[in-house]
Amino acid sequence: MFARTLQRQGFWKARNAENESGRRIFLKHDLYLGGIYVEVMNRVAVLRITELGIVRVFKRAKALRTFLAELESMKGRIAVESPSLHSLVSLSSD
Repeated sequence: MFARTLQRQGFWKARNAENESGRRIFLKHDLYLGGIYVEVMNRVAVLRITELGIVRVFKRAKALRTFLAELESMKGRIAVESPSLHSLVSLSSD
């Protein structure tokens, strides 16, 4: 269920990312947020945005979908508040 949700949101499965324990890694790159990585296990998905230090654990695909939608609508404000992305903010404010 998580895999389908992530693929609909524009994530792709990393090559050779599936191991013996059944973990799969999906990723997406965003101009404002950087790399967004989601590790899907049996019934849990762990989302990581390393640039912003965000780590969230989801037990339901609907909760993940809602979080990604909120993240999409807030990414301009998140980039403004992140000091590591200051150069991108100055370029986008023209």
